[in-house]
Amino acid sequence: MSGPSHSAELLERIAAALGVPVEAFRAPPPDAAAFAAIAGLFFAPEGRRLAAAYMAMRPEDRAALLNVAQVIADLRAQRGAA
Repeated sequence: MSGPSHSAELLERIAAALGVPVEAFRAPPPDAAAFAAIAGLFFAPEGRRLAAAYMAMRPEDRAALLNVAQVIADLRAQRGAA
């Protein structure tokens, strides 16, 4: 299968995996920078692994992971600014 039909099916599968309606992909979000960050996450192999692991976690574990990630990002930014 190829062409528009295959693309539509793939988009439906991605939307289902993310738990969002297909329409979420039709218009750019109001915050283009946030969209670029999300797109970068899903196009990077590490990002897909991270997203899969995140979805398998309990909500409290997700919050802990986000806290750790934010600390790492903040430390990296401080070192870059110094």
